[in-house]
Order: sequence, then C-alpha cells, then structure tokens
Amino acid sequence: MRKGRPVVISVVVLALVAAAFGTVPVLRRSVPGRVVRWCLGEPGATQGVNDAADKIIACGWDRELIELADQLMEEYASTASTLPIAFTGGRLLPPEGLPEKFRTLGGGFGDPDFVLRLDSSSKPTEVVISWGHMRHGIIVYAVPPAVPPQGFFVRRVNDRIYVIANES
Repeated sequence: MRKGRPVVISVVVLALVAAAFGTVPVLRRSVPGRVVRWCLGEPGATQGVNDAADKIIACGWDRELIELADQLMEEYASTASTLPIAFTGGRLLPPEGLPEKFRTLGGGFGDPDFVLRLDSSSKPTEVVISWGHMRHGIIVYAVPPAVPPQGFFVRRVNDRIYVIANES
C-alpha cells in the first residue's frame, strides 16, 4: 500500500460524512451533526435559525404562520393596548393562541413569548414568537418589511417571515 493512500481515503471518508451530516435533516440536527456543522464554520446560533427556517419550509408551516399572524393582528387590533407589556417590546398575546408545533422551533430555550408588536399609532405590525428574550425568534410581518430585521443572524423564510438570532 502506498504511503499517501490512507490519507486520501481518510479525507474522502471525512468529506462524505460531512456531506451526509450537512444535508440529511435528521443527521443535521443530531449532536454529531451539530458538531460537524460547527467544525465546518456554522455557529450554534446560526444552526438554530437554519433548523427552524428549514422546518417551517419543509413542513409547509409558512402559510399557517401567516394565517395565524393575520388572524391575531385583526383580532387584537382594537384591544392590543389592554394586553400586558412584553419584556422585548410590544404586547403579550395569550400563550394558548400559539399552536404546540410552533413552540418547539426555538430549540432548547423553553417556552416562547408570544408577542404582538404595534406601530406608533397602535396598529399591529408583526407577531413575534420569541425564546430567551429574543435570543431566538420568528417574526411574521403584517406586510413585507422595507428593510429586513437586524440581528446576529437573520434568515428570510419568505417575504413576511424571518427567523432571527441575537447575541445574548
């Protein structure tokens, strides 16, 4: 056997493993998959955003999120000022209004805050599902924003939905 052959075989095997962990959703979100992704330059916060956005897209939940946000913005348009003030700005929506399947998109941050944000005239502008005081969040806008939200890492799902990670 030649001296360089084991190195070449190792590099090829490593590349195949990295490709598998980078493309197969179940492997991407596993602990080894997260380690491989981190070694390939994808930080943990970025992984969380990408995982949530990928799941929203793969499950077809983008339409449901927009319908939910539109319904809540219409329902609370006239009474938003009576809702409790959220730590991250806006008004806290009743948590039971958020379907269970969306509660787990924040990874390991626990239960999310469910927030209605208003403009200066108290008109609803967006619904936010926020984990860890906006350390990780999903923003659904009433209309596509002129400027995307700012954060450590922001991923656009469609013209009205953004998944965001902020620094702690």
